[in-house]
Amino acid sequence: MKVEVEVISKEIIKPSSPTPEHLRHYQFSFLDQTSPLVYNPLLLFYEFNAETQPNITEISNHLKNLSQSLDSFLPTSPTYIAMTKAYPTLKLKSTANSQMF
Repeated sequence: MKVEVEVISKEIIKPSSPTPEHLRHYQFSFLDQTSPLVYNPLLLFYEFNAETQPNITEISNHLKNLSQSLDSFLPTSPTYIAMTKAYPTLKLKSTANSQMF
C-alpha cells in the first residue's frame, strides 16, 4: 500500500531561553562519550477528521510549550535537542486506514 504524505509545515524548536554561562561547558561522562548516537525515526499517521483537527492557536501553544520544556534539558539542549524538528501538521493524501510505521 502506498501512502503519500503532504508536509504542511516544518519547525525547528529551540529552547525558550539561552543557556546560562555557567552551564555552557559540560563534561560528559566516558559512557556518554563512547555510546553511539541512536536515532529512531517514527511517524504516526491518523485519518483526517476536520472536526478534530487542532487550530493554529493550539499548534502555536504546543510549539511554545515544547520550547519551554527544552530548558529542562540544560546543558545538552543547545547541542542535541535544539535541532529537534517538529512536524505538527501532516496530512494524508489517501483515504487509507490509520497506519503506524
